[in-house]
Amino acid sequence: MWQITERDVASSSSDLAFERIEADSLSAHGAVYIVAEQTKGRGRLGRNWTSQKGDGLYLSAIIKPERPVADWPVLSFAASLSLYQAVTTLYPELVPELHLKWPNDLVTDTHKLAGILLEARGQHLVIGCGVNLKNAPDIENKGLKAGDLSRTLGGRTVDRLALAYGFLDALSVQVASFEAEGTALIIDRWAKHSKMTGKAVSISTRNTHIDGHCEGVDEHGSLRVTDAAGRHHLITTGDVYIMADER
Repeated sequence: MWQITERDVASSSSDLAFERIEADSLSAHGAVYIVAEQTKGRGRLGRNWTSQKGDGLYLSAIIKPERPVADWPVLSFAASLSLYQAVTTLYPELVPELHLKWPNDLVTDTHKLAGILLEARGQHLVIGCGVNLKNAPDIENKGLKAGDLSRTLGGRTVDRLALAYGFLDALSVQVASFEAEGTALIIDRWAKHSKMTGKAVSISTRNTHIDGHCEGVDEHGSLRVTDAAGRHHLITTGDVYIMADER
């Protein structure tokens, strides 16, 4: 399914993917770009960052989903689940430490190791995957610190391309499941590797702030939260911080 192109340096792997869609949209499905160094990487909510060569896995895959556009956001869960499967297949000793945080992050209890970014362009969807392999910066904030797989593995070197190929193999399976069976099974599989249900959470969106407890994720991928007054909220986008206290 995948046609892989590797580059030493690019503004971002997703920029290369968008260029491919614009240049030849008919053959873009299945194209993958892996970049060793990004000069203008980007994340959720328009955040930007640069990266040094070899410090991360930066990969963007183009697909043309065979489901309604309204279902596409669930592919963020499919992609983060695929990354979890790839990492734990290569490094099974990490199974007790790794879990998935809504909507698309691979984390430990204390650090964020990786994230997924979906960007649509016409009939295509670009799935961007960024994994901290080594030298993640120590950033203090309200949420998780930035961490990397090397430190999580006790300083071992991570096989970047093996991880990339493992991710793509798993993603093929999850995308096929999404197209054949819909969104609910993807969410169910993702939830088995998430520890958020029952946790106290603090959520910041562009327009509001909500503190409450996580009640899980619905079949469309929205986070279900109940606040202290008993009001129920469905969160579709925002920054979610998992607090220390539990029910």
